Amino acid sequence: MGDVESINKKTGELSASGELAISLDLKEVVESVEGGVGPQAPLLLALEEMVEKLDMQTHGGSDDSSGQTHTHTTPEHTHTLGKSMDQTLIHTTLPPDHREEYFFRALSVFIQVCESGGGTEDLDLKGLVALTGDIMVSNLHERLAEKPAEEARYEVQQYFQKREKRDSTENTDGSVSDNQTMQADNKGWLLLKTLSLLTATDSTDSVLLLKPGLPAALVKCLYLLVCLPTKKEQALGEETFEELLTQVLVQLCSCSSSVKEMMETPELQCLIISLTSLHDQTSTTWRHQASRVLRAASAAKTTYTIPCLQAKNCVRICIQNLQQIIDRAPGPVLAELAATVFSFIIDSYQLNPALFIEFENNDGYILLQAILYRCEEGVSVDEFKPVEDLLALLASLCLFGRSELKVALCVTNPQPTGFKFDPSVSTGPAVKNLSAFRLLQGSFQRSEDSLFCSQILSTIRTVWLWNTANFFLLEWTVQSLTQVAQCVWKKPPAVHRLFFSMLEMVVFQLKYIPHEAVRAVQVVLKQALVGAVAGGSAFAVTALGSFHRLIVRSCLLAEVLSNGGLLELLLEELRRRAKIIRKSGGAGSRSAEDDSERSLTTSMLRVVAAFMLHSIKNTVSVRDLGMVPYLKIFLDEGQYRGPTLSILEQLAEINPDEFMSTAIGVLCSSTEHELHLKHDLLQSILKLLENPNCCGAFRRARGFTGLLSLVVDMEGALGDPGVVWGAVGQQGVLDLLLLTLQTLALAVNLDPVNSHHFQAEGYYEKLAEALLQLGCFQAQGQEQLEVHAERIVSIGLAKGCSVMEDPFSDGRKFYHFVELSGNPQLTPTLESQLPPSLQACVRLISYLDQFATGSSAALMVGHVGDEREAVGEEREAGGEGESQGRGGQGEMPQTLQPTTHTQQELQKRSRHSVHSVSTVCSENNYSVTFDLIILHPGAVRVILTLLPHVFTAEDPQLSVEVQSSIAHHLQLMVKSERNRQIICEGGVVSTLLTNFQGILLRPEHPLHQPITRILEKLASNSISPKDLRCFLCLSNPLMCQVTKMSITPPAPESQTQYTSLSNGHRPEEPESSTDDEFFARPTTKTLKRSFSLLRCMTPVASAAGQPLPLHQIISLVSMTSPRSFQPHRVSTSPAFVEFDMSESGYG
Repeated sequence: MGDVESINKKTGELSASGELAISLDLKEVVESVEGGVGPQAPLLLALEEMVEKLDMQTHGGSDDSSGQTHTHTTPEHTHTLGKSMDQTLIHTTLPPDHREEYFFRALSVFIQVCESGGGTEDLDLKGLVALTGDIMVSNLHERLAEKPAEEARYEVQQYFQKREKRDSTENTDGSVSDNQTMQADNKGWLLLKTLSLLTATDSTDSVLLLKPGLPAALVKCLYLLVCLPTKKEQALGEETFEELLTQVLVQLCSCSSSVKEMMETPELQCLIISLTSLHDQTSTTWRHQASRVLRAASAAKTTYTIPCLQAKNCVRICIQNLQQIIDRAPGPVLAELAATVFSFIIDSYQLNPALFIEFENNDGYILLQAILYRCEEGVSVDEFKPVEDLLALLASLCLFGRSELKVALCVTNPQPTGFKFDPSVSTGPAVKNLSAFRLLQGSFQRSEDSLFCSQILSTIRTVWLWNTANFFLLEWTVQSLTQVAQCVWKKPPAVHRLFFSMLEMVVFQLKYIPHEAVRAVQVVLKQALVGAVAGGSAFAVTALGSFHRLIVRSCLLAEVLSNGGLLELLLEELRRRAKIIRKSGGAGSRSAEDDSERSLTTSMLRVVAAFMLHSIKNTVSVRDLGMVPYLKIFLDEGQYRGPTLSILEQLAEINPDEFMSTAIGVLCSSTEHELHLKHDLLQSILKLLENPNCCGAFRRARGFTGLLSLVVDMEGALGDPGVVWGAVGQQGVLDLLLLTLQTLALAVNLDPVNSHHFQAEGYYEKLAEALLQLGCFQAQGQEQLEVHAERIVSIGLAKGCSVMEDPFSDGRKFYHFVELSGNPQLTPTLESQLPPSLQACVRLISYLDQFATGSSAALMVGHVGDEREAVGEEREAGGEGESQGRGGQGEMPQTLQPTTHTQQELQKRSRHSVHSVSTVCSENNYSVTFDLIILHPGAVRVILTLLPHVFTAEDPQLSVEVQSSIAHHLQLMVKSERNRQIICEGGVVSTLLTNFQGILLRPEHPLHQPITRILEKLASNSISPKDLRCFLCLSNPLMCQVTKMSITPPAPESQTQYTSLSNGHRPEEPESSTDDEFFARPTTKTLKRSFSLLRCMTPVASAAGQPLPLHQIISLVSMTSPRSFQPHRVSTSPAFVEFDMSESGYG
C-alpha cells in the first residue's frame, strides 16, 4: 500500500493509483470520525475545501470565478489536514477524467456531515447543488435514452439502488480494492441522497439552482417505477431509494417553475391516467408514493396545472377509468385514487373552476357515490386513511358552487336568548354545493359500519365549524341533523355518542335548539323503551345521558322535552320497572342484558331528577302521579339509590313530611347488611335538614327515635362484633355512628323546637345509654382505673415528684388524642398509638363535643391551634389563677396516693385547690379558644356519663391519660360565665353528682381535681337545693345515717368496703336516698343537735356519721366565696350565698 499511497504534495500530481493526495488523507479523517475518534470540525473543514475545489473546477480553475471569498469559522484550524489543503490543494487542477470521482467523494463527505448532525449553514453549497443536478440529469439521459420501457425501468432501479459495502481488500497485483469501486456503483443513490439533503435544508433556494431538466427526468423515473410491473427478485432493492425519490419530488414541488416543468411533462399526465387504469399492475408502495407526489404538485396551486390537465382530458378519462374498475378494485384503493386525482380539482378551484365544471359534466358525483357504496361495507383501520381523504374531498366539494344558498330566517319554535343568525357577518367558507353534501348524508343513512359512520359525522361537523352559518344553511335546506337523528339508532354505540356530542355542540355553542331533531330522537327513544327497537337499550342510555346534560344546562330545553312528553314517558316506564323489581324481589343472576337494563333504569332516574331540578311543575307532576311508593323500591339497589334520593329530595320541597317518613321508615327497616343504604339515607336527611321546613318534618316523623334505634341496633359493634359488624369493620361502624350524631346535632341545632323536644323527651339519656352499649366503653373501667391510679401516684413519688406534682404534667392534650384517633398513620411510634377501643371513644366524645357547641369538624380543627397557643400564653404569664390549679389547659390531673397521705398533706393539697378555684384571673387567657358557646348542655351530660367508662385493659395508663385530657377539656369549656349558666340550666350538676360520687370523695383519684373544679365553677353560678344537699351528703356525714344506723348497724368492716368501691357507696345502699328516707326520724336514739362539723365522733359514742371531709368543706367554701376578692371595694358575691336553715325541707 505504500506505493499506492505515495503522492507529490508539492505539485499535487496523481499517484500510481490515479488518486489525489487528498483522497487518502480524507479517508483517514472519515474513518476517524466514523469510529468516534476525531472531532467533527476536521471533517467539516475537509468538506469546505472540497466544495471550494469543485467550484474552481466547475468555473475553469480561475481563483476569482466565484466572485466572493468563502470562509468557515471553526474552533481550531491547526489540524494537519487543514494545513495541507490550504497549502497544496486550493490551487490544484484536477484532470478531467478524475473530476467525477472527486465529486462523488465530496458527496460522501457531505452525507456523512449531515447525518452526523454537522451544521452546513455556513458553507456555500450552491455549486454543489448545481453540479449535483447536472450530473443527475446527464446520467439519467445517458441511461434511459432510446431504451424500451421495461429496460428503462430496470436501469432506473439499478441506478438508484443502494448496494451494501464489502470489506476492503487488496488484490495481488496492487489494484484498487472493492471498497473503492463500490462508490461508483452507488452514484445514483449518492446523487439522490444529496439532493434530498440539499433541498430539505433550504428547499426554495436549492431548487432554483437545479438544472431545469431535473424535475422532468425524475417524473419520468417515477412513471416507469409506478406504472410498469417489476419482477419480485428485482424489487428487493427498491425500498432503499423509493422514499428518497419521493422526498426529492415533493420538495421540488415547492418551486412553481419545477411544478410547471413537471406538469408539462407527458409522463406526469400519463401517470395520472395510468393510476386509474393500471391499479392491479402497480405495487401498493409505489402507488402511495405517487399519490404523495401528485398531491404535492396539486397543492402548489399553479396556473399551469389547469391547461396541462385539460389538454389531455385527464379528469374525464380518470372518471371513465374509475367507473370501469369500480366493481373490481377494493374500496380503499378506489378512495385513494379518487382523492389523489381529484385533488387537482379542489386545489385549482380558486384559480379557475374549469376542472370542477369538467368533473360535474362527466358524472363525477355518480362516481363518488359508487365509491362510497364500496366503502360502506366496512374498511379496516389500517386501510382507512384513503377513505378519510375521500370524505375530506367531499367536504371541500360542498363549498364549490355557482351561487350561494339563500334561506329565509323563519324560526317559530322557542330558542335561547343568545341565538342569532346573520350569514352576512359570519366568516369562513359557506356551503354552496348540496349535491356533494347529499352524498355524505345518503352514505351515512345506508352504512352501519362504526368507523365509516363516525368519520362521516366528523366530516359534517368539520363543515359546520368552517362557518357557523353552514349548520343553518344545511339544516334549513336538507335537514342535515334531523335526517341523521332519524336513523342514528341503527348505528353502533360509538356513532350514537358522536351524534349526541354534535347535538350538544349545536345547543351549547350555536345557541340553537333543533326541535325537529329532538322530536325525532324522542320518537326513537319511546320505541326503544318499550322494546320495539332491536338493541335499543344502548341508544336509549346514550340519548338519556345526553338529555341529562342538556337539561341540567338549559332550562328551556328541559321545558321543551317535558312538553314533548318525555317526563311522562319516563315515569310510566319507571313504574313498570319498579313493579317488576318488587315481584322478583331483586333475586336472580345478573347477565350482560341485565346490566344494560340497569344502566337504562339509572339513566331514566337521573333524567327525571334533572327535570325536577328546574321546574316545580315537574315536581308536582311526579307527586300527583303517585310515584313515591315506586321510588322507594329503587332505594334498595345501590346503582339506583343516588338519583332516586335526588328525586325524593326534590319532592321534599313540596312535601317534607312524606320524604322524612319515607327516609326514616326505610332507615329503620334496613338490616345490618345494608350499611351503604343507611349511609346514603343519612346523607340525604342531613342535606335536607338545612331547610327549616324539613327540621319540623324530621321531628314529626319521629326522626330522633329512628336514629337512636339505629344506634341501639349497633350494640357491641365496637367491642366484640358479630359476623355482620365484624365484616363491616370498625371504621365503617364509626363512620355510620358519626354521621348519625351529625344528623342529630344538625336537627337539634337548627330548630329550637327540636332542641326543646330532644331535651324534654330524655333523648340525651337514651343516647348515652345506647353509646355505652357499643362495646368501646367499658362498664368496669372506673374500678380498674382506681387500682391503676394508685400505681401512677406511686410511680410519681418514686421519681421524686411531690404529692402536689402531676406525673403527667407534660401529658398530651385532648386535641392530640382526637388527631391520633382520626389519623392513626400520623403516630410516629407504636407506643403512641391508641388501642381501637380508645380510638372509638375519643372520636365519639369529640363529636359529642361538637354537638354541644354546634360547631362543625372543620371549625373544631381550627380551634385546635388556638387552644395550643392559649396554653403557651398562660404558661408564660405564670399567674396564680385557675391554670395553676389544673396544671395548664388540658393537662393530666394531679394524682395522689390514696392510703399513705397524712392529714397535713391532704389539707395542704385542699388548700391549694381552694386557692386555685376561688382566685379569679382578671384577664381571660383563653378568650380566643373558648369563644364557642355551649348550645346543648345535654350533650355535655352525655360526655360526663361516658367519661368514667373510657377505659381499656390493654393500656390502663393510657386510659388514665385520655380520661384526664377529656376532664380538663370539659373544665376549660365551663370557664366562661355564659357557658356556666347554660350548663347549669341543663342539669349538668346533677349528672356530675350522679356519675362521679366516688371520684368526688377521693382526693387522690386522677379525675378528682378536674371534676371538683367543674362542680365548683357550676355551683358558684347556680346550684339547686337538692343538688347541694346531695353534695353535702356524699359521704353520709353527721346525722345522714341516723335512720339506717338504727335499722341496720354498720359492720365493722364497712369502712374498708367503703373505700374500695368506685362510687363511694356501700353495697347495700342506693346511690341516692329519697328525701323521706333522709329525714326519717330515728327509732332507737335521738341525737342532740349540738355538734361540730370538724369534730370526729366514733360510732360507739354516737350514732352520727363522720364529719364532712376537709376537701368537701373546702369545695363548699369555694362555692360560696366571692368571685373577685378586692379588699378596698365591694366584692361580687356568687350566685348562691344563702342557706335555708329551717329544720325541714331543703336546708
